[in-house]
Amino acid sequence: RPPRSTLFPYMTLFRFVIGIHRRDHIFSVPPPTERIMADDYLVVESQSDIQKLRKELDAWSQLAVVADGLTTADLLSESVEMQEVTIPPSSELVGQNIRQLDFRRRLQANVLAIRRGEKIQRTHLVGRPLEPGDTLLLQGTRDNLSAICQMKGVSECGRIATQALDDVYRLEDNLLVMKVEKDAH
Repeated sequence: RPPRSTLFPYMTLFRFVIGIHRRDHIFSVPPPTERIMADDYLVVESQSDIQKLRKELDAWSQLAVVADGLTTADLLSESVEMQEVTIPPSSELVGQNIRQLDFRRRLQANVLAIRRGEKIQRTHLVGRPLEPGDTLLLQGTRDNLSAICQMKGVSECGRIATQALDDVYRLEDNLLVMKVEKDAH
């Protein structure tokens, strides 16, 4: 159990678990009901200062930040991939935000970043209204991402090269990998 002083971050932390690695399986977009087990690796998206979150987590005895950090491989598998999806000017999604669209629950996809022109936004995405030409970086299963690409209101869907994930999106800047310790309950 975390120290009482960290109860609020502990309660909100798991809203931002974007993946669970369990043995040889990756759960992308785990539902809130997914039970976290000892020896799981959690891929956590920070909505604030990553260094501050890392410091907070050091006080928790049941979670440990993995020292070597995140690699693109932590977010991908045989069935989990990333795609870019562009919002065209005529889209009914323009003006709505990620929270209103309920991407994670309804569409079973994580929105990891929004690219608007040359600017990449990786935090505080849920309340940001979508604009024409925005490109969303999505993570999910191949089937779920394919369904999103067939959705009315999106265009230019496509897989993104691993190198672009590192060079353009710099996902490691706001993602952590944490291990659930063996004695966690």
